[in-house]
Amino acid sequence: MPRPQKQQRQRHQNNAAGSSTRREDIHQGQLEQQLEDAVVHTNEMAKSLQLKVTKSAYKPKQKEFKEWCKEKGFSRINRYQVTGKKLNLFLQEKVLGRERRTPGRRKRNAEEMENEELSDGSGDSDGDGNGDQELHLKNDDEEEMDQVEYLSPQEQESIHLIGFSTVDQYVSAITALYNEQLTAGVNVMENQPRINAVKNLLKNARILDRQKRRDNYEDRAAGTIFDGYSTTEKLA
Repeated sequence: MPRPQKQQRQRHQNNAAGSSTRREDIHQGQLEQQLEDAVVHTNEMAKSLQLKVTKSAYKPKQKEFKEWCKEKGFSRINRYQVTGKKLNLFLQEKVLGRERRTPGRRKRNAEEMENEELSDGSGDSDGDGNGDQELHLKNDDEEEMDQVEYLSPQEQESIHLIGFSTVDQYVSAITALYNEQLTAGVNVMENQPRINAVKNLLKNARILDRQKRRDNYEDRAAGTIFDGYSTTEKLA
């Protein structure tokens, strides 16, 4: 076989092998891109659903804040504008030390708010046209109270008060409202609501919540087999 023909056939073989390798590389690249796209899609869906749940949970708390602002008689110019001082006073007057709301009561409140919005034509208190129905984001208001009937009146009164997690949710909800106002240009950076007073209020709520739980545990353990024992070794 003449040498030029052999060289030509070798080139064809090399080209075919190279073409096959390139196709494989392209295919693998497409698969990797498909995997990445699937991850992005999943994350975006999770984010979208979480935002919807969060907004539905925040909406009633933001409405409470706005109603409180109206009751206090703040100037019409900035009545609903969120500030750190407003948030601090709102938490003190309307949230701290408040009794937990039962699911039935909260459902009625949600229905009342929805009816109010439909009657005034607003459809949505945030003004974005999304009339999301309320979804439950678990907090202290929804904790089971099966053992309440066995507690003393003092213990029942303590357990019926909301805890730190609910207070923290109110702070998050009003902060979200502030961020919406900031984006819309109706609030300013200087009004950032998580001021030191609010941070200290949350810190105090956490400490009191832990103290309440500890006291309730100690009171319920009194007179039982665990009374007077602090370690498992002493029970042996």
